Amino acid sequence: MHRVKVRARRWFTTYKAYTNEYGYYRCASFKRPANYSVVWEGTEWDTRFGWFGQAIYNGPKKQGDWNLAINQSMHKTLAASVVHRVANRYYNGNIGGLARPMNLRKEKICILNKDGRSDYWGNIGMGALPDIRIYIKDGNNYRKTPSIFATVSHELGHVSHCTLITKIKYWQVSDIIVESWANFVSWAFLQLEYDALNANVSTYIAHRAKQSWPVGSSDKEYSSLFVDLVDNYNQGANNPALPFDEVYGFSYYMLNVLLLLSKDMESLKENFKIWKPSFISNVQIDKLFECYENNY
Repeated sequence: MHRVKVRARRWFTTYKAYTNEYGYYRCASFKRPANYSVVWEGTEWDTRFGWFGQAIYNGPKKQGDWNLAINQSMHKTLAASVVHRVANRYYNGNIGGLARPMNLRKEKICILNKDGRSDYWGNIGMGALPDIRIYIKDGNNYRKTPSIFATVSHELGHVSHCTLITKIKYWQVSDIIVESWANFVSWAFLQLEYDALNANVSTYIAHRAKQSWPVGSSDKEYSSLFVDLVDNYNQGANNPALPFDEVYGFSYYMLNVLLLLSKDMESLKENFKIWKPSFISNVQIDKLFECYENNY
């Protein structure tokens, strides 16, 4: 876990250190037992337990080294570590050419230990209220790590979109573009993170696909449109209920550029025609967009 803040405190003296890419840290030591803790925050974001409380794991009072192994039973702490992984990647790590969020203050991400639908409020809370709410339960069960990872990526995708074009313009963009873009960020981040780990997790694969739209979908704005523009997989080839997708080859960077120039499906489609790869035709783009425009 990279760039996690660890604190060692004894009375009025506190030493701080940040973990390296392997999760190790080193700070000044005390001759007597000290209180250890982990603070889940970064320069550009802050993680909360609940609406207002700082996300902290208070470790033991001990002398010498302290190691923390986070397991599946530590639900809130595990979720905080996932938030940190996603946020650190978006702001500091490899994101495949996507644009990073440009928030002017720390993004407030709260973890809620209950069932619900995670959301992004468009930075309207001014930092007092959370900007993003992440619910970590699905019914009575806790959500798996890849599912939380996908959700945090999705919501931070909204942050990047909003902060790069400003809130006023963001609220004017078509819902299908807003949500399809966040779906794409989730899909892209899952690949960047889990493919690097050679992971083969069923939950990860389910969240990575994003291509069952519109069969059985009650939220038609959450489409696979941007995924279709990148991948070379035609999900509608053998299933007429799914979009017929012969378009592929757009880079993450180009998708992000054209996203910021578009506010509705028509302008998005025309921008993609202008900047399409040489091996893709306007007819193929029209056919793909028609699937989403007719079913949205």
